[in-house]
Amino acid sequence: MAFDQLTADELYSLEEYSQLREVFRKAVLEHQKNRRVTLGEHLLLCFEDRLTVQYQLQEVLRAARMFERTSIESEIVAYHPLIPTGCNFKATMLLQLPKKTNNRQSPDLSDIGECLWLQFEGYSRVYATTDGSRSTTQWLSFELTQDVCAAMQISKPDNRFSGLTVGVDHPQYCHKQPLPAAVFRSLVADLASSG
Repeated sequence: MAFDQLTADELYSLEEYSQLREVFRKAVLEHQKNRRVTLGEHLLLCFEDRLTVQYQLQEVLRAARMFERTSIESEIVAYHPLIPTGCNFKATMLLQLPKKTNNRQSPDLSDIGECLWLQFEGYSRVYATTDGSRSTTQWLSFELTQDVCAAMQISKPDNRFSGLTVGVDHPQYCHKQPLPAAVFRSLVADLASSG
């Protein structure tokens, strides 16, 4: 598996993408089923990889009708931080804030990205680093140690629990979710072989 940046030559031209879009979109949506995790009612993590990033890029290029190579390369550079590099997981965090109810304001969750964590059984929590934004959509990176990467790669999850938990410990929003084995297997594919 390659962990390097996508190149303009790997992307479909606008014409090619127009013809392949429905088939490609279906394949990506199927792939994403095992890369999404909800935490509570308002938080969704979408774990990214080369395929999901390529899809996002193709959609941006299509919407903007972008075909000039320099513009395409600028978009690639912008999306490159979402591609795992071999010992990390990358995710897009989507926060859907609750509406104001009974004259109560929604909680301030602008710093919630910094409170997200992953923990593999027997190891310390790994907190996310964020893209620095305080918006309801943030790009996250979970930087793993070599020991955790190696342990995950040799792990044999059963059908119920993988040993990997994702959580958020914000003072106004606390949730954790053990990852199903299918999600775990999809994420482990993002890790470089340690041997």
